[in-house]
Amino acid sequence: MFITVEPTTLTKAEPWYRIPDRRVQVRLRVGADIDPADFNTHAPLPVASRRLNDHLHQLFLRELATS
Repeated sequence: MFITVEPTTLTKAEPWYRIPDRRVQVRLRVGADIDPADFNTHAPLPVASRRLNDHLHQLFLRELATS
């Protein structure tokens, strides 16, 4: 799930009570399914977990680079 908010609001740098100058638009986009079993092939669960985490990290980095 990818969430885009314009104008940005509720970020770490902003107090929660700061009201944006214009109405906030929130867009949700569902990405491709991710099967956790793909990361568990012949690996103990801690390794599989790190593989999945790295995959998600790279996925979000690519998404942020294109937005």
